[in-house]
Amino acid sequence: MGIVTISFVGVCTHFVEDPDAVLHRTVLVNGSGQNVIDGIDIPPHLASMTISPTVDFPENQTLSLMGQNVGVLNGAGRIVYEESYFHTVPGLAAQMAGIEVLSPPISDLSWPVVASVFTTASGTFSACLRDGKAAEVTLVIETTDPTVKVTLSPLPGNPPGALTGDFELVSPASVTIRNSAHMEDMATARAHFLLHYLLAAQFPNAPQIPLSLAGFTCPQYGTDSVGCSDANYP
Repeated sequence: MGIVTISFVGVCTHFVEDPDAVLHRTVLVNGSGQNVIDGIDIPPHLASMTISPTVDFPENQTLSLMGQNVGVLNGAGRIVYEESYFHTVPGLAAQMAGIEVLSPPISDLSWPVVASVFTTASGTFSACLRDGKAAEVTLVIETTDPTVKVTLSPLPGNPPGALTGDFELVSPASVTIRNSAHMEDMATARAHFLLHYLLAAQFPNAPQIPLSLAGFTCPQYGTDSVGCSDANYP
């Protein structure tokens, strides 16, 4: 049996209908362009995935996410949500109140609307606070094999050159899925949350989870100020 720890950092949106859900989706909106919402400039965001050494390559690798499904092929068990997850990740539905609706909801999970979709039916989710403003979500999956098998498959509209394929990671493995700006500008820091809104306004359902940030501070949380489900609201 192997193990992989997956960290979601940056602007990504978790979709959970209820705690007993058998499937969990984490969606990264395509923020590679320059978006302006209600006069607020949102800096471009780069979606990427960093994996720890594979059985064939001894160093970490960072892969661009441009219209890929991502998952762990050999996960074991069912989904478990620690209490910290539901206490820490804020609810988008209520936080979008008062913001003008951008467009009717659509169910088109494809590039260029979506940079990536991570789907899992197994693993334990937890969350913690980064600098008191944003939540980092962690997923730990045990696998049926000694190695960890990560797969990238194309979403509809996946552009030429976008990487797909399977990777066997050496256990214990780590994966970081990130969607963040190249440079942090304090003048536009409040705009990150609007990328969640941009996604939720197009996705068929919004997460139904608590409305405010609470919970434990991440140990050694580093310098990132934008975690999964940013609570900075303009």
